[in-house]
Amino acid sequence: MIYDSVIDWARKFPGRPCVIEAGRVFTWAHLLEVFEDGRRELKRAGIGPGDLVAVGGVRRGAAIAGMLAAWSVGAAYLPLAYGTPLARAELILDIARPAAILDDPLVADGDWGGFHLLDDPAKLNPATAYVIFTSGSSGVPKGVMVGHAGLGPLTEWYREITMLAPGDVAGQVASLTFDASVLEIWGALANGATLAVPPLDAVLDPEDYQDFLREHEVRAAFVPTGLVAPLFDLDWPEDVPTRMLFTGGERLTRWPEPRHPFAFYNCYGPAESTVAATCHLLDPRAARREPPPIGRPLSYVHTRVAEDGELWLGGPAIALGYLGAADDSFVEHHGERWYRTGDLVTQDAEGVLHYVSRTDDQIQVDGRRTEPAEIVHTILMLADVADAFVFTRESPSGEVRLSAAVTPATVAMQDLRHHLERLLPAYMIPSEIMPMDAFPLTVHGKVDVDALRERR
Repeated sequence: MIYDSVIDWARKFPGRPCVIEAGRVFTWAHLLEVFEDGRRELKRAGIGPGDLVAVGGVRRGAAIAGMLAAWSVGAAYLPLAYGTPLARAELILDIARPAAILDDPLVADGDWGGFHLLDDPAKLNPATAYVIFTSGSSGVPKGVMVGHAGLGPLTEWYREITMLAPGDVAGQVASLTFDASVLEIWGALANGATLAVPPLDAVLDPEDYQDFLREHEVRAAFVPTGLVAPLFDLDWPEDVPTRMLFTGGERLTRWPEPRHPFAFYNCYGPAESTVAATCHLLDPRAARREPPPIGRPLSYVHTRVAEDGELWLGGPAIALGYLGAADDSFVEHHGERWYRTGDLVTQDAEGVLHYVSRTDDQIQVDGRRTEPAEIVHTILMLADVADAFVFTRESPSGEVRLSAAVTPATVAMQDLRHHLERLLPAYMIPSEIMPMDAFPLTVHGKVDVDALRERR
């Protein structure tokens, strides 16, 4: 198990850095100390298999120790991220019904600090490793229950493509509530590597991100898709220590160039596939007439391209299901359980998969699944709004940006933005909201998205 590997490394190298964040070093010994404190609290409270523990922390190392503490008693963890609007955090906790909240002891005097037992906890499949929330088409977020079975193969694959060794440094860029963090954290720690967490600004600015890679001698790191193009445009000296970068979550439109001193991978996988399902090492000398492919399935992932072109995923890494809800995305076919991704793909003669489009309205923003229906539902909670429509615009660099139109034209924009900031994470708030008397319609009576995109 991942848990055993991480604890073994902590005991073998107690004085080495485990997590580097904001100029502070969180050693493996410190990880063990905070882990033991959390495990003691959970055992004393009777937390065990089938329980869910919500875990957070100002310090990334403390949050990771909490996750390990949950695993040590047979429970699953639910990651919480600071900066999440309080109303949304409460909604997620109401849906998830964890047995306890285990938080960073440094903030024990805060609203979410320390250890708290909760009433009426849910009981999960004991095989659950963690629960990650994604945007829901019903208007509320939904929790994906991911099992332990896919984590071992995932971290082994990560070691193979990153060539991480004990003492190497890997980036931990993604928010804890974004499932890419699962790969970053356990892929590094299970292989004895150190995690370096960049400042938030570095994830937004390509030069700051490059400085982060060089300052911490980061060997491997995740790059948000929207940052890939400007990062590629920078000068890259040959002495940059980074050996491998990877991206995923949104459609990639840019290829690496021969001057880049690192290997670059384009990865694909919904949360229901334990982070990653396919991957492709991009050849910087390849033809660039089309977007980079999403690649071939990982060795333990089964793929099926249905007659309509929809990609199905199978194998041990497929999620156990959704919290408290059935979903027809999980199906049985010829005796095997599959997840229908809703993504349309093509497969070339060499077996490489190429992303085409969605079968529904779901989009990806900052690498995270986003259901327009959930944003519309939240907008319509404001009494002054009669109707709402959410759509996307694409920048020249390929970055997807959310926009919304609302009626009537008299809606107070300041009130609406304040309302959204209380209830939605920042990536789900449209960057542009247009009030109008009525939506433009096509000849078929549907909202004319092209006409909306032409408006400014």
